Amino acid sequence: MKGPITWPKPRLPHVPTVTPHQAIEMNSSINTTTTETPAMELDTEQAPRLTRMRKVYVAILALFLAALTIAATGSTLEEKSLRLGTDSPFASPQVQLTVLRVASGAWAVLFSLLQAFVLAVLLAAIARVRRPGLGLSWFWVLVGQLPFLVTVAVIQLTAGTQGMTTLTNVSLRVGFGVVSILIYSGLARAALRVQPVRLALFVGVAVALNTALLLIAR
Repeated sequence: MKGPITWPKPRLPHVPTVTPHQAIEMNSSINTTTTETPAMELDTEQAPRLTRMRKVYVAILALFLAALTIAATGSTLEEKSLRLGTDSPFASPQVQLTVLRVASGAWAVLFSLLQAFVLAVLLAAIARVRRPGLGLSWFWVLVGQLPFLVTVAVIQLTAGTQGMTTLTNVSLRVGFGVVSILIYSGLARAALRVQPVRLALFVGVAVALNTALLLIAR
């Protein structure tokens, strides 16, 4: 009579043993490989910022804008200072004129900064690119206003304050606004690689908004 049948025991696969120290090293290496790649991608996708040299250019252009604004509104500010000086018992016309000049130059600089913020938001929304920094957008705005500023300087040197009345023409100011938007768009395309179709849409919206503001403020 045969004995009981004995089946061979299954051979289990060999599982290497991992020490706690090795497990910690493996976990840290996995974390570094998964976290380093997105960080590198984010760094490459960051919007361009304002360089140190361009910061100097921004300061010079802002002072240039403030000085030309004060020069362009010289006769108007003098009339207002005389009127306010006679009505106010606390300040002379000369003090009023100084205050108005400082306020006029400061407002021109602040308005260009506000314009830079609005254009940066519009560019990011319409062109679907990362919004440029406020300083870089301000630099583009000031460069775009250079044709207007040079025209103001030439008129001031040749015709004086009397020739500044020609700059009150709405169509002329709208034309300078279109030129500034085109310069801004060209600089933005070179820095952000914006698609031409979306860039054209941005130019149309920005020009329409700028024209509407000029007509309202007329």
